Amino acid sequence: MMVAAAMKVGFSGGLVVDYPHSTRAKKFFLVLMVGPSSYVPQAKTGEESDSDAEMDVDMGEVRVEGRQRKRHGKHKQTGSDAQLKTKGWILKKKAQMRTKGYLSIPVDSKYTGRKRKQKGF
Repeated sequence: MMVAAAMKVGFSGGLVVDYPHSTRAKKFFLVLMVGPSSYVPQAKTGEESDSDAEMDVDMGEVRVEGRQRKRHGKHKQTGSDAQLKTKGWILKKKAQMRTKGYLSIPVDSKYTGRKRKQKGF
Protein backbone atom coordinates (compact mmCIF):
# COMPACT_ATOMS: atom_id res chain seq x y z
CA MET A 1 0.00 0.00 0.00
CA MET A 2 2.83 2.40 0.86
CA VAL A 3 4.72 1.42 -2.28
CA ALA A 4 1.69 2.11 -4.47
CA ALA A 5 1.15 5.51 -2.83
CA ALA A 6 4.80 6.43 -3.32
CA MET A 7 4.68 5.43 -6.98
CA LYS A 8 1.58 7.60 -7.58
CA VAL A 9 3.32 10.66 -6.12
CA GLY A 10 6.35 10.23 -8.38
CA PHE A 11 8.93 8.22 -6.45
CA SER A 12 10.66 5.22 -7.96
CA GLY A 13 11.98 2.21 -6.08
CA GLY A 14 10.32 -0.68 -4.37
CA LEU A 15 10.44 -3.16 -1.55
CA VAL A 16 13.71 -5.04 -0.81
CA VAL A 17 13.61 -8.20 1.32
CA ASP A 18 16.84 -8.91 3.19
CA TYR A 19 17.44 -12.68 3.68
CA PRO A 20 14.10 -13.74 2.12
CA HIS A 21 14.43 -17.45 2.97
CA SER A 22 15.10 -16.89 6.69
CA THR A 23 12.34 -16.70 9.26
CA ARG A 24 14.28 -14.80 11.93
CA ALA A 25 16.65 -12.59 9.94
CA LYS A 26 14.13 -11.52 7.30
CA LYS A 27 13.79 -7.73 7.07
CA PHE A 28 11.76 -5.55 4.71
CA PHE A 29 13.13 -2.24 3.42
CA LEU A 30 11.18 0.38 1.50
CA VAL A 31 13.57 1.90 -1.04
CA LEU A 32 12.42 5.20 -2.55
CA MET A 33 14.36 7.26 -5.10
CA VAL A 34 13.67 10.58 -6.74
CA GLY A 35 14.68 11.45 -10.29
CA PRO A 36 15.59 9.18 -13.18
CA SER A 37 15.67 5.47 -12.48
CA SER A 38 18.97 4.20 -11.15
CA TYR A 39 20.43 1.17 -9.39
CA VAL A 40 17.97 -0.78 -7.21
CA PRO A 41 19.69 -2.75 -4.41
CA GLN A 42 19.32 -6.52 -4.47
CA ALA A 43 18.33 -8.61 -1.47
CA LYS A 44 20.99 -10.50 0.47
CA THR A 45 20.65 -14.24 0.37
CA GLY A 46 23.53 -15.17 2.66
CA GLU A 47 25.34 -16.90 -0.23
CA GLU A 48 27.46 -14.05 -1.52
CA SER A 49 30.84 -14.56 -3.16
CA ASP A 50 33.91 -12.31 -3.08
CA SER A 51 33.04 -10.80 -6.47
CA ASP A 52 29.70 -9.60 -5.03
CA ALA A 53 31.53 -7.95 -2.15
CA GLU A 54 33.88 -6.13 -4.52
CA MET A 55 30.93 -4.95 -6.60
CA ASP A 56 29.21 -3.47 -3.51
CA VAL A 57 32.35 -1.55 -2.59
CA ASP A 58 32.72 -0.21 -6.14
CA MET A 59 29.18 1.16 -6.13
CA GLY A 60 29.83 3.10 -2.92
CA GLU A 61 27.52 1.11 -0.68
CA VAL A 62 28.05 0.07 2.90
CA ARG A 63 28.40 -3.65 3.53
CA VAL A 64 27.26 -4.93 6.90
CA GLU A 65 29.16 -7.90 8.32
CA GLY A 66 28.53 -10.14 11.29
CA ARG A 67 24.91 -11.15 10.88
CA GLN A 68 25.43 -14.73 11.98
CA ARG A 69 22.98 -16.03 14.51
CA LYS A 70 24.23 -16.37 18.06
CA ARG A 71 24.21 -19.90 19.36
CA HIS A 72 21.85 -20.29 22.28
CA GLY A 73 21.57 -23.33 24.42
CA LYS A 74 22.75 -25.01 27.55
CA HIS A 75 26.40 -24.77 28.38
CA LYS A 76 28.42 -26.09 31.27
CA GLN A 77 29.28 -23.73 34.09
CA THR A 78 32.95 -22.96 33.87
CA GLY A 79 35.16 -20.33 35.43
CA SER A 80 33.23 -17.13 36.15
CA ASP A 81 29.81 -18.78 35.59
CA ALA A 82 30.42 -21.26 38.40
CA GLN A 83 31.41 -18.51 40.85
CA LEU A 84 28.24 -16.46 40.26
CA LYS A 85 26.06 -18.86 42.25
CA THR A 86 27.44 -17.94 45.65
CA LYS A 87 25.36 -17.48 48.80
CA GLY A 88 25.48 -13.70 48.44
CA TRP A 89 24.27 -13.86 44.85
CA ILE A 90 21.42 -16.21 45.81
CA LEU A 91 20.29 -13.97 48.70
CA LYS A 92 20.38 -10.89 46.49
CA LYS A 93 18.41 -12.66 43.77
CA LYS A 94 15.79 -13.86 46.25
CA ALA A 95 15.38 -10.31 47.62
CA GLN A 96 15.02 -8.99 44.09
CA MET A 97 12.32 -11.54 43.28
CA ARG A 98 10.45 -10.73 46.49
CA THR A 99 10.40 -7.00 45.66
CA LYS A 100 9.00 -7.85 42.24
CA GLY A 101 6.09 -9.58 43.93
CA TYR A 102 6.82 -13.27 43.50
CA LEU A 103 5.16 -15.26 46.28
CA SER A 104 6.75 -18.71 46.04
CA ILE A 105 10.33 -17.75 46.98
CA PRO A 106 11.78 -20.15 49.59
CA VAL A 107 12.67 -18.72 53.00
CA ASP A 108 16.35 -17.93 53.62
CA SER A 109 17.96 -20.39 56.01
CA LYS A 110 21.43 -21.40 57.12
CA TYR A 111 21.38 -23.99 54.35
CA THR A 112 20.82 -21.43 51.56
CA GLY A 113 23.57 -21.68 48.95
CA ARG A 114 25.12 -24.88 50.28
CA LYS A 115 25.86 -27.81 48.06
CA ARG A 116 23.81 -30.93 48.57
CA LYS A 117 25.40 -34.20 49.56
CA GLN A 118 25.88 -36.87 46.93
CA LYS A 119 23.26 -39.58 47.19
CA GLY A 120 24.32 -43.14 46.64
CA PHE A 121 27.85 -44.46 46.88
